[in-house]
Amino acid sequence: MACHLADGCEPCARLVALLGRIHQAGADEVTVPEHLVRSAKEIFPARRMPEYSSNLDLLPRLAARLVFSNLRDPAPEGARSTAGNLVQVIYHAGDYAIELQLEPEPESHEMALVGQVVNRASASEPVPGFPVRLMAGKKLLAATQSNRFGEFCLVSKFQRGLRLSMPMESVGRLLEIPLDRFVAGIRP
Repeated sequence: MACHLADGCEPCARLVALLGRIHQAGADEVTVPEHLVRSAKEIFPARRMPEYSSNLDLLPRLAARLVFSNLRDPAPEGARSTAGNLVQVIYHAGDYAIELQLEPEPESHEMALVGQVVNRASASEPVPGFPVRLMAGKKLLAATQSNRFGEFCLVSKFQRGLRLSMPMESVGRLLEIPLDRFVAGIRP
């Protein structure tokens, strides 16, 4: 490569210069403006990770019914977007609707699971403070609570046996959604 550049290839020299500037920009410390930090904290306030209790696993299960999956109902030819690794599903369980989006993290062996919980009986009102756990077998991988918009986000490594576990203490039930077939649709 050095010999090629020494021979005076102008397009390659411009490319090497550009890559050098990109590398330098990435190495510089970036300070996020305070107003953006405040906005992010308002949307996703910092929460302590909920305590995991195996007693919650003893709750009777609430069956979730898959009502939509973009894996099952792909877009027509020519209408597909570049987000081919994105999986979107919607489940109904009792009065609740759970919308999930699974997407691989770029250049990583992890995936992001973003969701929203709404109460269908209350004109699709978001459900804040809803506990959400990502499990692999009996192992707790990540836990959070839905924000004021009923939204949540969990990040995990790809692995078999993933399931979303949502203890619904108010109705005395445990909602579980197995994720293996959806993870298989996005796994890089």
